Amino acid sequence: AGGFWMGEEIANTSMANWRKMMTMNLDSAFLFLRGGFSLLKKSGGKIFTISAKPALELPALMGAYAVSKAGLSALTEILNKEGKTYNIAANTIYPGIIDPPANRAAMPGADVSKWVTTEAIARVLLACTEMPDNSLSGALFKMYDRP
Repeated sequence: AGGFWMGEEIANTSMANWRKMMTMNLDSAFLFLRGGFSLLKKSGGKIFTISAKPALELPALMGAYAVSKAGLSALTEILNKEGKTYNIAANTIYPGIIDPPANRAAMPGADVSKWVTTEAIARVLLACTEMPDNSLSGALFKMYDRP
């Protein structure tokens, strides 16, 4: 799913922090998806990427992170369009804060009641992969703002 750095104003973002977010969230996905797409061209299939709520909302003080995740969303949509010829469908999940142990440790005292569990993400992925065809194509799954 990548990595997160809260960030600061774009004017104060170092090139090192900018590259760190692009490498963790976009470059790594590009390399993985490039290879996977080549394999799926032979048999068709489904691709799912994990973006993030900030990719849609583009909040201030999260520029590098939001741009890296928005880039991942764009990459997924391009693969979805390129995949139609090969019966490949690509979709994106947009979670809010995910609830693994590392995030709990990084944010002690945070209200985790609205965080997205890894199990919930897995259930969505499983349900989508069990669909008999690629009729689900280019979908955006927002997994945040739970009541």
